[in-house]
Amino acid sequence: MTALLAVLAGSVVLTGGVAAAENATFTPHDENATFLPETNQTVSGNTTLDAGTTVQVYLQSSGEGQVQFIKTATTNVTDEGTYEASFNFSSMPNGSGGPVTVTVRAQSESNASVEYERRFVDSTPFDPRDENRTLEAGSNATLSGYATYDEGTELTVRVQAADENATQYLKQTTTNVTANGTYAATFDLRNVTNATDSVAVTVARANGSDNESYEYELPVRSVTNETTTENGTTTPLLTATETETPVTETPTETAAPTTEPETDEPTSETGATTEPETETTTPGFGVGTAVVAFVSLVVAVALARRP
Repeated sequence: MTALLAVLAGSVVLTGGVAAAENATFTPHDENATFLPETNQTVSGNTTLDAGTTVQVYLQSSGEGQVQFIKTATTNVTDEGTYEASFNFSSMPNGSGGPVTVTVRAQSESNASVEYERRFVDSTPFDPRDENRTLEAGSNATLSGYATYDEGTELTVRVQAADENATQYLKQTTTNVTANGTYAATFDLRNVTNATDSVAVTVARANGSDNESYEYELPVRSVTNETTTENGTTTPLLTATETETPVTETPTETAAPTTEPETDEPTSETGATTEPETETTTPGFGVGTAVVAFVSLVVAVALARRP
């Protein structure tokens, strides 16, 4: 009788354990995280399973056209009710990037499990829209593109002089990934001198690793119809020494004044135009005609006085 009670008691304990496992839950910590091509890429979370329970973690690529792979690991529930499994993504083949289905479940024959999706980035997570265009050095110089990160992920965008011989400047700001997987950052580049040079652009995940950034260069052209004001449209969060090379005007020799030729319309000292003087003459009576007429008169008088 005692032996029978012991067996029944064991059965009750076993049944209770299975029931607890059946009703166990998992709460992932990393649903919005990205797998990077590095070692020690973790899957972690909380669970209501008993401490010491073995947990299995499965990773499987699930994208169309993506290189297929499966990774598995086992871990144990800690006394704090957490779990964590580590994976090595440092030597993945090209084309492996894309969605990855994560499955976490108890190793026992229970249905307690959780499944969700993360992404593996096997190359740059950024695809700039403006990589092949010329950037206008105006008050609203906008840099934009696509990012494989989840909505709301904070990005850092930095621009600086690409040519070491150009006037050096550095401008930096932050932005966030949108629901459509895009990003945009605007800078005031009106103070950028030597604007015919190139600008170096860096886009990176804020506080991310070296693999979570992308660098490229853009040619820049000046916008001549804008004037510089003290307050730009974008205040950079980090500004290196921005100096402008002063432009020195080389004095030129003053040419000797050119004497204007005399004209028939002299100009008075006050600047008013003086009309030229004109002589009124009687048609047909020039100086020669008057002399001949006078001589003829004298001769006529002399002849009249002769006896």
